[in-house]
Amino acid sequence: MGVMRFIIEPANMMEDWPEVQRAYMTGLDGRVFPSRMEVEGNLIGCRRNTHESAKFNVCWPVENIGRPVLSTCSLRERDQPYLLPVELARGKISQIKEQTALWETGGMAVPDDFREALKISFMHFRKACTNQQDPVLASMEANQSLMHALKASELLTLSYTEQRLKVRRLRSSSPPAILGCGLEQAKPDPSWEETFLQTFHAAVIPLEWKSIEPAEGDYHWELFDEQVNWCNNQKLIIKAGPLLD
Repeated sequence: MGVMRFIIEPANMMEDWPEVQRAYMTGLDGRVFPSRMEVEGNLIGCRRNTHESAKFNVCWPVENIGRPVLSTCSLRERDQPYLLPVELARGKISQIKEQTALWETGGMAVPDDFREALKISFMHFRKACTNQQDPVLASMEANQSLMHALKASELLTLSYTEQRLKVRRLRSSSPPAILGCGLEQAKPDPSWEETFLQTFHAAVIPLEWKSIEPAEGDYHWELFDEQVNWCNNQKLIIKAGPLLD
């Protein structure tokens, strides 16, 4: 039975990090290893029935971001525990660089603000790696690296999306996919032309029978007729229902 160990700094982080119990290990092919988490002070271990190298995946608190699921690079088992924030930063930077190379090969123009954010992230990561004899300082630098890496990741993704949609629009006047939104019980409003129509190509009208016939023999189709007419006038694709849930 193998075990992968990690040190967490600062140690008081363990007081507000319940997600550690839901961490898991994955192999190079993405398969999840059945494992058991062990926590002792600020040392955590992930015990498995294999000694293969693996990635450690866990929700991690990042300043101004939240608690995204982050992954380390593929790590081998060793007697000395890894410093988890440093390995999560290494994993995120590696993931971003691989994705950037893939998209650039496909013709993407990588924005300068992304490169600047990644450069700052790597600067903090370098400091984290070279100061691991001081786990608190290294963890602080690694967390800063993660914050800038995630910002860089968002900039890259938004730029890729915008560029791909621009290419799609040049190739075809119709959207590459249908994006819709539920109208719920809202009456069509003139303001929808600036919000709804610029974003969505379809609408879901909630034809729930409990709203249509709230009492036996008492039918109310007015709102739904109005919604259908508005969608038809705007040439939206309509989906309705479910009548019963």
